[in-house]
Amino acid sequence: MQNSDDFLALYNAKKVQGRSDLCPRIGYYKIISVYQDFCFGKISTIAKAHWKLRKSDSYSDLIVTVQLQSFKKGDNPLISNNIIDCEIEVSKAIWLPNIASFDLNWELKQKPIFNTREINKLFSRKIKDFNIAHVDSMSCGKEVEDGSY
Repeated sequence: MQNSDDFLALYNAKKVQGRSDLCPRIGYYKIISVYQDFCFGKISTIAKAHWKLRKSDSYSDLIVTVQLQSFKKGDNPLISNNIIDCEIEVSKAIWLPNIASFDLNWELKQKPIFNTREINKLFSRKIKDFNIAHVDSMSCGKEVEDGSY
């Protein structure tokens, strides 16, 4: 595992010029928590996450804060209410000042189908009719349609 100071220096070096410290950068984010807070005077969805630059890297203990509003725009907006333990890959993050646009390419990676933490949450809620088929629908950023878990 790399030193957190090294990761922080690398994370800061990847900041998109012209954007805030909370804006996403190229790399991978492993989401730890999601909450609402103010960002530039507006209520925004914010995440605490681990970050790494390359897929082959390991995550450090460093926790970064990233706004998720940029992921909620476009043709396939992020649904941020079920993304704990999910990984978001950002492959492009460019600020285009001429047209005041933040160009962001990203992909939400799926978490394992059988996530023991999610299964334990289900059992801890004392669900009487636990259906293992629901585990398949616990994919990152997706909602279970019947809401039964």
